[in-house]
Amino acid sequence: MSIYHQTLIITDNGWKKCEDLNKTDILFNDEGKKVKIKNIIKEDVSCQLKEITFSDNERLVISSDVSLLTMNYKERMQITRLSDDFREKRRLTRKSRSKGIRPDLTLKNSDRTYEYKEKPKSKYRIIEEIQNNVLEKNNRKNYSILINKPIKFSKKNNSIDPYLAGVWLGDGDTYQSAITTADEEILNAIEKLGYVVKKGSGKYSYRINGLWTDLKLNGLVGTVKEKKPKKITEQLLRNTVEVRKELLMGLMDTDGSIDQRGQCEFSVVNKELCEGFLDLCNCLGIKANLRVGDAKLNGKYISKRYRVKFLSVFPVVKLPRKLNKQKLIDFRPTVFHKYISKIINFKKTKTIKIKIEGDSNFLIGKNLIPIKEN
Repeated sequence: MSIYHQTLIITDNGWKKCEDLNKTDILFNDEGKKVKIKNIIKEDVSCQLKEITFSDNERLVISSDVSLLTMNYKERMQITRLSDDFREKRRLTRKSRSKGIRPDLTLKNSDRTYEYKEKPKSKYRIIEEIQNNVLEKNNRKNYSILINKPIKFSKKNNSIDPYLAGVWLGDGDTYQSAITTADEEILNAIEKLGYVVKKGSGKYSYRINGLWTDLKLNGLVGTVKEKKPKKITEQLLRNTVEVRKELLMGLMDTDGSIDQRGQCEFSVVNKELCEGFLDLCNCLGIKANLRVGDAKLNGKYISKRYRVKFLSVFPVVKLPRKLNKQKLIDFRPTVFHKYISKIINFKKTKTIKIKIEGDSNFLIGKNLIPIKEN
């Protein structure tokens, strides 16, 4: 199993290029659990490579003997039709086939407990099998990969509350210990953490005593001369699931919104902050899409605008006015799948062979695709 040497792989300490991995690095599988590396072999001349393009335009280059954990279109349809919701809706809309001759038998059948087939699960398929049937007969994308579960990074030392860190990254003053907000719930949450909140000079400006020291200790700010732009630190991004969910809620309570359909959006003009937010979502098992457009004021171009749109099965906000609108149930199956768009042959180049202890898969690429040796 060979992987293009420049491929990014998530480890317990962050992203690494495949060629920079060593045997002490901890990787992760699609369940978010840790896996250990057994062996790493660097190759100058590779075997036949394939370039896989996904529906989010991310690409992976791997050897043709790699297996991907996939579902095809037929299996996805079976899952839908075997669900309790689908059966209930079908019962309500389907006319009874009873002719009224044996009402007692009709009643008996309506109370009968049925044994249903098990829902199909993802299967490992080799690349060549997938390449031969990338599109289904109606030109639909045939193969998909389930979104990974939240990655369980080791706990990292962090002396700032993650929710407060998210609030400051969203609505904080870059060069002083202050935030701008009209939400009293946010101010109350900060006071409960032990900080003293005082009214600032602006209408919605508030100073937070002691916050600047905590921001510096956790690498979120530098000196004024450095003019360090806001970004999510690795210390926060590679922390426990609980810490990252709190960080996500702080960011969404400030720079996030929930539309009338319950869809979530994070919107900023800071590219690096947005890329960190997208990384945060991916590692929490959220399928998110990045969109780039123009930020304008009174019709005048200001800068580029970066938006991440997504849906989540768990709350991503704390503010009641936003939480009440977030959709948390009745998702379409597409929310949980990444789709394979195209597979083509790739030129021979430097590759890395990675062997994992045990029989687990491991995640590669920015979109966290589970692969396994065939």
